[in-house]
Amino acid sequence: CLFLHIPLVGTFVSDSYIPERRKLFKGVKKIFYYSTWALDCITARIPVGYISNSVSIAKTNARSLLIPMKRVIVVHRGRDSSQFTQWTRPSDNNNFVITAVGRLVDLKWYPLLIKAIHELKDKFPHVKVIIYGEGPERINIENLIHELNMDHMIQLAGNQSLAWKNLYQSNAYINTSIYEGFSGALVEAMLVGLPMIVSNISMNLEAITHNETAIVFQNKNLNDLKKSIADLIENYDSKLVLGIAARAKAIEYFDIKVVIRKYEETLRKILLNAKK
Repeated sequence: CLFLHIPLVGTFVSDSYIPERRKLFKGVKKIFYYSTWALDCITARIPVGYISNSVSIAKTNARSLLIPMKRVIVVHRGRDSSQFTQWTRPSDNNNFVITAVGRLVDLKWYPLLIKAIHELKDKFPHVKVIIYGEGPERINIENLIHELNMDHMIQLAGNQSLAWKNLYQSNAYINTSIYEGFSGALVEAMLVGLPMIVSNISMNLEAITHNETAIVFQNKNLNDLKKSIADLIENYDSKLVLGIAARAKAIEYFDIKVVIRKYEETLRKILLNAKK
């Protein structure tokens, strides 16, 4: 693109260089990490503009790569809302199913969820947690589940195509991440329209609002997560409206047709500015 003078538009979809991710690299991997960062800083001057799927990700990447924020435009992730019907409460009253969808990696913070359910097991023995996803942390997560004797309450269901469809058999969706991109799984849960418990990381807060479209808890905070789970279960009937409101917001802002239109407008704007 540089040599052929073809305008290049870059994208930001995750926080590659924040401190939480940096801590994961040791030894030779840390050298590779910083080398990649340096190369990114150099080549970041080539694109004529950037599209980010999150305001938070736009800010952190622009700061990390020394890019002026005026060169970055935010277009959130979208889904085809016509594929999602409004969730209705499952008829099974014997179990309360909480579902998570996401890779088994450190930053999803699943051990916090497992510990919270463990400490609530006597109060809510009918709770079942199902986690859809696969990843390098499976062994560690499985070991924790076994160590706490929680195999009967927590299930690792692995990768499944269109995992969001399983939300229709669930009572609630949960997201315990300490950072990520603008979550497609969260958008899908919003479109399904069931009650949600979501960590208060900035990316999530671009999509949901506490006690309006979801219950929000302080990320990494075990007691706050336990309190949020208990609040949802004990006041479940009154929390159903959160899912309805979340679905309405997702249809308005995150439907794929809305996102495509904004993407096209953004590309035209960036390329127009590049010609000036």
